[in-house]
Amino acid sequence: MGAFSYSHSPLSNWMRIGRYCSIASKLEIMGTAHPLDRVSTSPFTYQAFDSHPHLTAFARANRPGFRPQQSFAKGAMGVVLENDVWIGQAVLLRRGVRIGTGAVVAAGAVVVKDVPPYAIVGGNPARVIRFRFDPDTAGRLLESRWWDYAFTDFENFDVTAPAAFAEAVITAARDGRIQPFSPRPFRPAAPDEAV
Repeated sequence: MGAFSYSHSPLSNWMRIGRYCSIASKLEIMGTAHPLDRVSTSPFTYQAFDSHPHLTAFARANRPGFRPQQSFAKGAMGVVLENDVWIGQAVLLRRGVRIGTGAVVAAGAVVVKDVPPYAIVGGNPARVIRFRFDPDTAGRLLESRWWDYAFTDFENFDVTAPAAFAEAVITAARDGRIQPFSPRPFRPAAPDEAV
């Protein structure tokens, strides 16, 4: 998880979360995909049974050495939240989606495809409702990479005027008045590790 982000939901270690992200409670990630073009969507048609002990037990008892006929490419597993993403309460994300910088996902949304930067999406399935900013302003904000800096660097920048803010960040970075924030990585202790 990137600097200055927070979450009120448990997160998986295969999620990548950028800086300045805000994640509400009850975020869920969908389970893995199942093949739709086979005789059955059951795991017996496509995978080893490591995560399905009931199938493992049956196969061992009735046909030792049984193996599924073919594996199934499930697609990308991880979820990426770029920077400055706001995830509302009770959102469901499909595995493999990327939520672009500055995007907002409305409460209760079901996101099944990538969300572009600065889009506001909602619904089931989630659709773009509108964009937070006009294309020029969004482009300048992306160009500024403001999230690479500590928020304390912006004390005298007008955060209520996004276009002017982007220009101020670009100018301050070019002039060397602000430097990218590079904290030491934080590694949580393992459950059995002394703190």
